[in-house]
Amino acid sequence: MLGTQTNFRQLAALQFPFSFENSGQWDEVTPIINESFRDFNFIDNAAGIVSDYPPVEVPFGKFSFPTNASVLMYQRIGSVATQRPLLLTWQNENQKMAALVGEGIWRWRLSEFADAEKTEVFDDVFIKLIQYLSTLDDKKKFKSFPITPQFSEADAAVIESQVYNDLFEPIFGNTISLELRNEANEISRYQYVTSPGGTRYQIGGLREGVYQFKASTEIAGKRETVNGQFLVVAQTIESQNLTADFQLLKQVANATQGKFFSTTEISKLADDWKKTQPTALIHSNEIYNPLINLKWVFFLLLALVSAEWFLRKYLGGY
Repeated sequence: MLGTQTNFRQLAALQFPFSFENSGQWDEVTPIINESFRDFNFIDNAAGIVSDYPPVEVPFGKFSFPTNASVLMYQRIGSVATQRPLLLTWQNENQKMAALVGEGIWRWRLSEFADAEKTEVFDDVFIKLIQYLSTLDDKKKFKSFPITPQFSEADAAVIESQVYNDLFEPIFGNTISLELRNEANEISRYQYVTSPGGTRYQIGGLREGVYQFKASTEIAGKRETVNGQFLVVAQTIESQNLTADFQLLKQVANATQGKFFSTTEISKLADDWKKTQPTALIHSNEIYNPLINLKWVFFLLLALVSAEWFLRKYLGGY
């Protein structure tokens, strides 16, 4: 925190990456939340409440700061919004750092409590800032995995993808690209956009085998990739229920005019079999043969045609 008691001349000696043009003069500014800040999320009404905070004292004029800095809040002088940072973070080698260029933020919390009888926004911003500064960078911001290592052919394979910001809060709206490769080295590609309650993607119609997948998305301008695999097994209906379904057997027996006997009624089966009278059955078989295939019909027609020709010739009909 840089305030009126700060020795600005010693900042360079401490390797603090700030440089002020007019370190002896001070100005009063009010905060404006940077809506483009993506390292962690603000609650919905934060921007409006923060804009009503009382002014703080900041060094007058321009100053330089790290080029890789992310600005949480800008300075507003009167009603004019500026591009000068008031609260910002940056990465210094493997360490996260933050700076408040001013003093008097204790008034912000008192002001919010006076207006709303709670300090929800102030606490949310600074608690998340402390959490952000204390988190390690080796945590993965993109995770993609099958919800189970094995799927059945009859079911869809489900891939879940989770995207996080620098505070490791879940964020949504990222386009997830999936590349699926089967054992024959055939590749299928899919895309979907994550949303609250919609972080999973279903892929149906997969045949039995081992599948390799690669999921990727872009986070803060950097492409993140995750690889994995899952197994699809054939569905065996008989193995799904190994317990005899007696009710189903009874229904089948009744539908086919049969009878159902349990193991305790095995003696009744023999008695019922002796009482059963075989039913006579008449079998019939029909064969269709074209009339032209009968030889006697052929010769009869030939004789009639010949007789007609002879009579017409004899009687002078031609």
